[in-house]
Amino acid sequence: MYSLLQTCTIHNINPYDYLTDVLAKLIPHDGRPPETILEQLLPQNWSN
Repeated sequence: MYSLLQTCTIHNINPYDYLTDVLAKLIPHDGRPPETILEQLLPQNWSN
């Protein structure tokens, strides 16, 4: 978790906004999204 938040900081992403969005995207998949979207959810690839 810490490394995700630090990566957000490095990329000038608000950690709260990032976590809120990513968790909302995981909920419909019961926390197990398809592997194809996991890389898109990394902070360096995430866009709001």
